[in-house]
Amino acid sequence: MNTSFPILPIQTNGDGDSLRYAIYPVYPDVNLKNILDYTLDLMSTWTDNYIWNLDPFTLTPDSNPPRLHGTMDMGEDSGVSPDEWVVVGVLWHISKLFPNVVIRCSNSGNVANCSIQDGEGEFLLIESALHIPDWLKPETAENRVWIHNGELKVIPLEQFTSHDPPPLALDDALSHIRSAIRSEGVTASLFTDSGMNDAIRNKIRGFPQDLQEQRHLARVTIPRLLAQVIHQNPQLIAPGVQSFYTRTTQSKKLREFKYFSPSDWVAVNIQFSRPLFAMIKSQKFAPPPAFPARDLSASEREMYSLGIKLTCAFELLASSDSPWTQQVVDLWNTEKERVVEDAEIKEWAENCEDPSDEEWMTLSAEDVKRIIAEDKSEEEQLREMIANFERFMEGESGFEGIDDEFAEFDSDDDMEEEDEDLD
Repeated sequence: MNTSFPILPIQTNGDGDSLRYAIYPVYPDVNLKNILDYTLDLMSTWTDNYIWNLDPFTLTPDSNPPRLHGTMDMGEDSGVSPDEWVVVGVLWHISKLFPNVVIRCSNSGNVANCSIQDGEGEFLLIESALHIPDWLKPETAENRVWIHNGELKVIPLEQFTSHDPPPLALDDALSHIRSAIRSEGVTASLFTDSGMNDAIRNKIRGFPQDLQEQRHLARVTIPRLLAQVIHQNPQLIAPGVQSFYTRTTQSKKLREFKYFSPSDWVAVNIQFSRPLFAMIKSQKFAPPPAFPARDLSASEREMYSLGIKLTCAFELLASSDSPWTQQVVDLWNTEKERVVEDAEIKEWAENCEDPSDEEWMTLSAEDVKRIIAEDKSEEEQLREMIANFERFMEGESGFEGIDDEFAEFDSDDDMEEEDEDLD
């Protein structure tokens, strides 16, 4: 009897989360340029050879108000990607090195100048749900939660009794937290809690070493031109997979391949993140007529099947209005003017490594029993499953607590409807 559960993402409507973040000076003379350079260098070191779920981390200076800020579209299935925690880890570290700044982020639905939130709200509070004060609720949390000197700092509710009900304006929040830090708590106070801080530290403790575990190297058969494009910018695999995963019925009807003709096939290693590989691996669809059946061994069929998906994915991306489209088309224009021979392709660094195995994509019945039997709260059990992409069940948490119900695990047939033909 098969006792392994496949770890498959659940397809949604294509509206992924966005993460916004900003670094504000506590004092007017803070050298933000120095902090910008250090932050970018640190992030580059942490994420060397790392594939983001969609957008990579960026940071831009601004003078009105003085700050460093950025926005990341985290794409589909961002909940199983560590992207947001990579950002938190770097910003947490920066806050300890530069205690003269305060740091915030914001969600996709809030275009104000930032609070650390994602599409679920204040995700740092969700992570530390067991330790937050009773008065800190979703309707009172806006612009109150900050990172400073390696800790979460919360503006107490009673500090702004005139705000009834909240939200607290960003300018008021900045004025308060700056006053509290400058006066060392004399003119204004901030709330912090060791349990809250420990919860966040536990989440980011393994970085950057643990990021290597997110890497999945797959052997695929794809058109030579596509192999050249991906080799030039490996991060393009993220928007490629996302475009395939979130394609609409209209975009499914690929009748011609303007950019990546399904010909001149080569076998190469392609680097994915584990969530991205699970996303494209889980997709079932009938290939368009441009991809004829071939007499292949089982392993070759697997490589060809994944290559068909990637070819369709990048054709959709190159033909779309995605923010990534121009990068793909520009590389396509460059690479189509040359042919990289098989001997050179064989020497690419990624092709000199052994492909990854796929054992992480299954969760055995014994693993399920072990996780549930361990002396852990429901929250901890759930987080362990998510952290290992073991999504046979899901729970919902808000920062007022953890829901008791777990969603049912559906079978392959229930989770994946047969895709329409791409013809």
